[in-house]
Amino acid sequence: MRRLFHLQRSLPSVSAVLGRLGYNPKKTESGDWDSRVEKAIGEFSSLLEARGVVDTSRIVARTETEVTLDNGLVLNSTRLASVLAHSAEVSLLAATLGRAVLEQIHHLLSSGELTQATLLDAIASESVEHFVDWMQAIIARERLRLGFSPTMRFSPGYGDWKLDIQPDILRVLKAEEIGLSVHPESYILLPEKSITAVIGWERK
Repeated sequence: MRRLFHLQRSLPSVSAVLGRLGYNPKKTESGDWDSRVEKAIGEFSSLLEARGVVDTSRIVARTETEVTLDNGLVLNSTRLASVLAHSAEVSLLAATLGRAVLEQIHHLLSSGELTQATLLDAIASESVEHFVDWMQAIIARERLRLGFSPTMRFSPGYGDWKLDIQPDILRVLKAEEIGLSVHPESYILLPEKSITAVIGWERK
């Protein structure tokens, strides 16, 4: 079943952004960066609108190196096949913040505001992660009532799962509806503050 998700403000936590910036609370004094990050999140919140799409399919065949879904998509990865070894179904998902946040980052860079650009880049990266976590939590609660528990979330480019699967994932999800595409040669998602992933569902 295909579903669309939308969050007007996907606001990450200050601690997540600080972590993205390399601050370790056990090793580094964040000083006034806590307040700077919190202020920046507020200032840029209008740019953190997130959209996503999820579709769940049955697994119809599997080997040690690939998993085939009932929509015809073949997931080629030994590591992913291991993660999905006990799954009956798989959810494909895609999420994006859109282009406005990237345009603002480029504007800040071209204006010489490097600190603000770095802050916004970290905030945007954590914002899309926060949105995917939010989507996953909603799906997991619903699937739990049906007797399923989730596997880890697994994205193209991780382990031995190659990025060249991206066009097929976007095609299956009809991700153009949320403004998401992929570079035809590098397979990098466009716009860049975007995520694709799969989650397996195991019967409890």
